[in-house]
Amino acid sequence: MNEVGLSSALFAAGFEPAKHLPMMVENGIAQVELSTNCFPIWSNAKQFADLGAAIADCGIGVNSIHAPFSAELDISHPDPARRRETLDTIRLCLDRLVDLGGRCLVVHPSSEPIEDADRPRRMEASLESLESLESRAPADASVKIAIENLPRTCLVNNSREALAFMERLDNPLFGICQDVNHANCQEDLLEATRAYAKHVCTLHISDNDGVDERHWLPGRGVIPWREWARVLLDAGFTGPWLYETGPWPDKEGRPQDEEALIRGTRRNAEEWFRRELSCL
Repeated sequence: MNEVGLSSALFAAGFEPAKHLPMMVENGIAQVELSTNCFPIWSNAKQFADLGAAIADCGIGVNSIHAPFSAELDISHPDPARRRETLDTIRLCLDRLVDLGGRCLVVHPSSEPIEDADRPRRMEASLESLESLESRAPADASVKIAIENLPRTCLVNNSREALAFMERLDNPLFGICQDVNHANCQEDLLEATRAYAKHVCTLHISDNDGVDERHWLPGRGVIPWREWARVLLDAGFTGPWLYETGPWPDKEGRPQDEEALIRGTRRNAEEWFRRELSCL
């Protein structure tokens, strides 16, 4: 089975590398995505050194860093000054990814809302911003910039726009972070995955009801995991099953501690994905 990965976004109360990373490894998590709750660490030399030491001590792999995003931190922002500020932030994240020996930098192509009339202009701004990152990336193809498919009116909210981005960028530096939860709300998940599977370099895995983002564990919602995994694996995907879920209560509806959440993620991967993929 592919390795299991976990986003630090699970730790809603705050991510503590020296505490949480060893806990992840002890419970069978092989890869981590350092999500937006890690951003304060990047600009603090001591905290970043401590993060690097915690990673080295426990031996976890850094699959990805998720660049921060907001209505103001937006690579498609109409204001060039806002775009420059956003790109400075993303370049810092890219530098930190390289320092940590990570694989993928996950970037949102826009915020929202975006009106239909503004869409071409916002797409062009987003693409120009992404192209400007090419000179900052290592020349040895050791990292990927993974453009995340997004929901609602954001850019890359469907497979057609995802492919348009890949065609325009036309550089092996760029790939797609498939957020399965997002894709399942926007269009037929299997058709979307077939369309751009060869470009997928990392994942955000969570389930939903087909209507809205839920960030549930796989198996709770309606996503056809077996069929989806078949499409992705047939296209050559070898990365980790990287979970991006929110915390969930126990059977009695009580909040769970962090180790129980990590253990539950690994158990879900073992029970759900192993069972689903055993038929492939």
